[in-house]
Amino acid sequence: MSRFGFGFGFVKTGYLTPLPIQLGAVAWYNFTDQSKIIEGATSVDVAGWKDSETSTTYDLSQSTASAQPAFTQTSGPVVFDGSDYLEESAASLTFAGDMTFALKFKQDVGASNFGNLLSTKAGATGSSGIHIEIANKTQVSIRGSSSTQASFAGLNDLEASITNIIIKVTGTTIELYQDGISKGTGTIDAVVANTVPLRLGTISGSGNFFDGDMYEVSCFQKALTDSEIAQLNSWMTPPSLPWTPANIATQSWFDASDTSTITESGGSVSQWDDKSGNNNHATQGTASSQPTLVTDQLNFDGGDILGITNDPFNGLQNPCIVVLGKFDGSSSWSNAFASYTGEAIGWQVRQRASNNSHAILTLRGTDSDDDPTPSSTTNTDFFIGSYYRRDSSTRIFNHNGTQTYIANGTDTGTILYSGSNRSAIGGRYAGDNYSSPGGYLNGSIKEIIVADGCSDSDVQKIEGYLAWKWGLEGNLDAGHPYKNAAPTA
Repeated sequence: MSRFGFGFGFVKTGYLTPLPIQLGAVAWYNFTDQSKIIEGATSVDVAGWKDSETSTTYDLSQSTASAQPAFTQTSGPVVFDGSDYLEESAASLTFAGDMTFALKFKQDVGASNFGNLLSTKAGATGSSGIHIEIANKTQVSIRGSSSTQASFAGLNDLEASITNIIIKVTGTTIELYQDGISKGTGTIDAVVANTVPLRLGTISGSGNFFDGDMYEVSCFQKALTDSEIAQLNSWMTPPSLPWTPANIATQSWFDASDTSTITESGGSVSQWDDKSGNNNHATQGTASSQPTLVTDQLNFDGGDILGITNDPFNGLQNPCIVVLGKFDGSSSWSNAFASYTGEAIGWQVRQRASNNSHAILTLRGTDSDDDPTPSSTTNTDFFIGSYYRRDSSTRIFNHNGTQTYIANGTDTGTILYSGSNRSAIGGRYAGDNYSSPGGYLNGSIKEIIVADGCSDSDVQKIEGYLAWKWGLEGNLDAGHPYKNAAPTA
């Protein structure tokens, strides 16, 4: 039974004929064409991976159920677990002399060394064929027809992300490219035509198994030119997609530029829908306490507040709040952007004391200062403020991506919680069921994300996303990882 349709495939535009075929591939295995994946013993097992090059097809197969790789229709790719392999069952595809192989894959974290990606040899020291193996997560080794080996060390981590490896053989000279960059040349014995089948995932079917994900493999009975290799690498590389907070787990995500998320009457906002997918919407039924929508921001007048459905801020031990907002004036120990109470229990992001140049994350119950003093910043213009407990002992504040405070290793202990239905935007609730409001924000919010357990990298991505979306990239520090380009997924 074949699988039809596309799951997580790469859109490749500008090609009437797929590029590997244009370049003369004799075999091309491409996971995005799911009609080429043949179901095995169960609906997730792969009994065959059919050749997408149609002039002469060299299909891969595996009849032994325990050795069949896996495949998930909605997400791909072909998954090898360290005991699986596929082979060209007709054993009619041969390679000798000059050749090129291109593989898109990712090795699993902690996989054993010497996992074989592709082989036409009967064994590592066989007298014909070629084999390509991962010596370790930063090294690939290749043998031709005999035991002479060319090794390419210092590669980008093969476990860290999906990578493209292209190997070109010209006589006894071999060159390896990773993600379009040449990693040098080496020498192997001239490749004599193989007498065993082409295999993916093993050398001989009894060892040196690949453990990881395979996305695409193309095989050429010739050495491609540098220009052709550059084209092929581009073909194998999916277009970058913009990163958004949807790429991480969040409690709530509110975006005033998305008018479809806002319910308002005459500009007064009664509901601001959560974009996290958790349905943790921000609501206010009392007209006099509703913020106002003006173009792409919600304005809070010092008496407005929104309660959060489902109380998602209750119980967070590593809260992370990143806001694009501003204070319109000073409001001592108030101007709260977001909170779970924050008075005696919980937390709040607010102005410290009477100085609106100090925006802080107040925590109740941890061992460092509840209300620390950060570096002074200008908070009356729109800024990106990041306030987060990175782990169980570290609290950090950033202003436009620049750190203004850190309690490094001293913010131990547990944030205290009690009560319920006190999660808020634009102020804080001292009582249950969204009662006893206070700490009101006199300012504006364009976008705010609340999560639990963000890494430094997560926060930097949110900062980069907000900066480039809202035209504030110029405010990022020169050393910020997204100063010159927005983050991509």
